[in-house]
Amino acid sequence: MLLLTLVVGWQSGYAQQISWEQPLISGPLTSPVFGQSQLLSNGDYLVYGIGYSGGANYPFISAQFQANGALVRQRTGHTLFSIQQGIVPLAGRNGSSLLVASVPSYRMGNSNATSRLFFQRIRPNGDTLPGISYPLSFLEGFPTRAVREGDSVRVLTYAYDSLNTGQYALLSTDTLGTVGRVRHYASPTYGNAYPCDLVRTARGGWLIVGELAVAPYNHPYLVETDAQGRLRRQRELFLFANSTEERVPRLWSNLVRLRNGSGYVFSGWQKTGGQTFRFLCKLDTALNVVWTYRHPPQATPALAPRQVHELADGTLVWLAGDEATNTGFQRTRSLYVIRVSAAGQLVRQQTLNSANCSRLLLYSWQPLAGGGALVVGGYGNGCVATPGASAAAYVAQLDNATLLAAPAPAAGPVAAQVFPNPAPATGEATWQGAVPVGAAVAAVQVLDALGRVVRVVAVAGRGLAVRQPLVLAGLGPGAYACRLLLEGQPSGVACRLVVVP
Repeated sequence: MLLLTLVVGWQSGYAQQISWEQPLISGPLTSPVFGQSQLLSNGDYLVYGIGYSGGANYPFISAQFQANGALVRQRTGHTLFSIQQGIVPLAGRNGSSLLVASVPSYRMGNSNATSRLFFQRIRPNGDTLPGISYPLSFLEGFPTRAVREGDSVRVLTYAYDSLNTGQYALLSTDTLGTVGRVRHYASPTYGNAYPCDLVRTARGGWLIVGELAVAPYNHPYLVETDAQGRLRRQRELFLFANSTEERVPRLWSNLVRLRNGSGYVFSGWQKTGGQTFRFLCKLDTALNVVWTYRHPPQATPALAPRQVHELADGTLVWLAGDEATNTGFQRTRSLYVIRVSAAGQLVRQQTLNSANCSRLLLYSWQPLAGGGALVVGGYGNGCVATPGASAAAYVAQLDNATLLAAPAPAAGPVAAQVFPNPAPATGEATWQGAVPVGAAVAAVQVLDALGRVVRVVAVAGRGLAVRQPLVLAGLGPGAYACRLLLEGQPSGVACRLVVVP
């Protein structure tokens, strides 16, 4: 076991560490990666993904760890087509699970690999039972999410249509993987629709989120169905002005239904000016955009997107890392834990720096009941424990109840405020708020009661408690809104200012 100590960035007010991290090299695999994780009923962790052993061979790998990081077992199984896969626990079947994945196939006379559906039962000890593989004529594509409901499993799938264009598909299977009903959802325009995640709606149907790729742009694309999977409505979203890349990557993003019934939040990333920003978007139950929050890149020009989770106090948390760009691998040893309020305002960013892994690549994470988090990924250069291996799959546990479970403390800086408030029209006020480190351009925009922009003031500082003077001369008495702009776009951070004679 490899123990990691972490240096906490200046944004943090808490002593913090990764309690343990376990790299894994499985047999001859040179580049294994854990893509997903599952908490078992006995408190252990099941993590799984794929490896690489040369050519087109990408075998399935899984490992079980105790809560203290001790390895219980590891297995290598069938060759799979991609890391888009899921393991669905089957209650009442002695703790067994159903693997939902895809395996490679080849068209006659065509050397390009294609994918076909594959379902397999897995015993509690990791042993596999005979699986079911469906022919390409049935459905060519790969699953991205699976959800168990009683004795059935709903599988969200990327599938090709008759024009060889990708579209959303929703399958119903039993717990053995026998497919029953298949629903296809034609895209509203020509292009590839890549599904990411699905959740139950308040009306008992399903909401699917993903992205629609129509040259020259990518943007979020929603499909809502009834309980039987029949189409109710489709919606394309354009979240940022003059933006051509608004992505909802199926490997790393997700969709959550908010506990208070007010709507949904999904995650993604947006690229502009050679930089990649992480964003959250809240929708109401009618699928209208309520707010968007965009977080800037940190140590490199690209912030790697990862899942968002809602905590008990209603705040939203995601993990992120520095990612490679088209100029080469620029991953760093940093892991960022970003917390956003239910209103879409930045609450806190924690920066964790591994003392032993030089390049971290996160794939997924989930909060734990005790307040920490389980993180899985791969290519943790510097963490490799096996000679000759180029990279390692890894699983790590973050140990910090204050960070992930407890509400933000009342003391300390808030997202944004203006003082004095009310302020005299002949004087000056001070805006104080959190401005993300790495934001290239930041400004405070002042709007009157009719929503008209009456002043824009550039903000030079970065941090949790940046102060920016606001000259009020020329503003008439009344109520105003002050909101923070990042790269010219509203960040979701706003406050109220009252000007008096």
